[in-house]
Amino acid sequence: MRADLNGCIAEQTQRVYQFDKPTASWTNKSGICDNDEFTFTNSSSIGGGLIGSYWDFNDNGSVSTDDNPTYTFSSAGTKNVKLTVTSEFGCKDELTKQVVVRESPKASFTHTPACSITPTEFTNTTLDVSGSTANYSWNMGDGTVKTSKDYTHTWKSLGPKTVTLNVTLTNGCSSTISKELNVLTQPKAGFSASDVCAGDAVVFVNNTTWPDGQISYSWDFGDGTYSGNSDPVKYFNVKQTTTYNVTLVASIQGGCADSI
Repeated sequence: MRADLNGCIAEQTQRVYQFDKPTASWTNKSGICDNDEFTFTNSSSIGGGLIGSYWDFNDNGSVSTDDNPTYTFSSAGTKNVKLTVTSEFGCKDELTKQVVVRESPKASFTHTPACSITPTEFTNTTLDVSGSTANYSWNMGDGTVKTSKDYTHTWKSLGPKTVTLNVTLTNGCSSTISKELNVLTQPKAGFSASDVCAGDAVVFVNNTTWPDGQISYSWDFGDGTYSGNSDPVKYFNVKQTTTYNVTLVASIQGGCADSI
């Protein structure tokens, strides 16, 4: 720098440095749904020197300083993802792109007990996703595969089964849930009894059958009285002809129950 004041001159020389500015660049390598792990590829560059990265995923304040981060978004929607790159001398560049995160299904189901005789009812409790149609696939863990929304299954064998429900949407997203079930032995409840006159004994003949295990019984005679005997005898004292609904529940210890 040179200054001239009425012929008096002063000069000063100072070294000035010009640093390279980085260029931010990135792509979304993989991930389309809110239950996917999104992978981001950083292709930022600089003529000379080192650069650092700072990612803002526009998702509840989540950020990262990884060069090539992976991230799972907490919700669906359009996210303005921004990458800021900074050189070792403080020069910066940034690039913001929109990333569309599609909504995935949240697969879930409930079921009745898994028993050897009574079919198990599976109820699909997966919520609908607006704008998409769902397709369902059940794998019962015994070689059976079904594509209905709900399903009632009769087991072919006892023991542990892994039941899996897969839900796939027309938007390209999917979800899977598995539950461990144990198919247990179940009796087949049955009994007989003859009509009698008031004050006479009703003899209940227990015709329950079961393959194995320790069994117990619970009788409800329909008049507020009960019994735990196998073949109970019951006296009904009535002043007029009365019909009673009698229920027998047979239960195998560590297994299932049946009623009639």
